[in-house]
Amino acid sequence: MNARVLLPQSGVMALIDEVASVERGKIVCKMLVKEGVFTENGVLPNYVFMEIMAQSIAAYASSEGDVNMGFLLSVRKMRFERDFVRVGEELEILANESLSDGAGMFVFDCEIRLKGETIASASLSVLNPSKEFLREAMNE
Repeated sequence: MNARVLLPQSGVMALIDEVASVERGKIVCKMLVKEGVFTENGVLPNYVFMEIMAQSIAAYASSEGDVNMGFLLSVRKMRFERDFVRVGEELEILANESLSDGAGMFVFDCEIRLKGETIASASLSVLNPSKEFLREAMNE
């Protein structure tokens, strides 16, 4: 499935390309590293990996239904095994839900793989609040 139809990001900010599989609590995405706003001299630096993981979670949330707005709250246990990846390389991104409070707060354990090898991992805490919560928070 084309990930771009699920992502709130558009244009050059949409990084992941494809949803390879999605099931309850888990998504696997793919991304071909292309020249763009985050690349320089044919490489994509590892600090962009966090955004790639977050976009995979956004695609998962969108695949579950109507998503209003999501927030990245924290990134923990971030590990990099590579400083960069090259344009033309294909990445596989895995996001597994490890915690949910039932009110819109989630933790996902994420990995980015290159040719089957894990090159980055992290736990991302996200908030996907209800429309009612957003209205109250914005005093509407």
